[in-house]
Amino acid sequence: MRAARWGVVLLVLALSGCGTAAPETRVTRATDPPVSVKGPRLTCGDNTLKVAALPEGLSRDGRFARVAAITAKKVKIKGFVYGGAEGELRIGVVCGVKSVGQFATLVPRSRLTMHHGKPALRWRSKNASSNFLWLDSPGTAVYISATPALTSQITVVANAVAPA
Repeated sequence: MRAARWGVVLLVLALSGCGTAAPETRVTRATDPPVSVKGPRLTCGDNTLKVAALPEGLSRDGRFARVAAITAKKVKIKGFVYGGAEGELRIGVVCGVKSVGQFATLVPRSRLTMHHGKPALRWRSKNASSNFLWLDSPGTAVYISATPALTSQITVVANAVAPA
């Protein structure tokens, strides 16, 4: 419980301008799949986001409404699954995250970070997938998950999410 409290304190300090987060850097590898311009629209209430870039070679395999690490009852999860020879990528929204404190405690054992000045969480799933979640606006958090072969694409896809 103490770790969660410290996480909330650090998040509040970072958001209030008492600290700055270093921008994340991305290392491009020769094995990274090329990026194509096509992606879903993600909606939470009146807030609609578009995803302008997804790794090439993926096709939509379905939808998801649950993330195992997120057990909060007052949130709604909506997302799309993309799969291909390289692996699987999931992208969606978590609707109903009203406060920074609620967001910071949404995923136990996650690492608190920032994404474009907004609070974000990173964690690994039991199946070795990498997960990234950031609070885009009050009520809307964006979720991206990738299997190991596509992990390097999480930052590319996250940077391609913008208001519709």
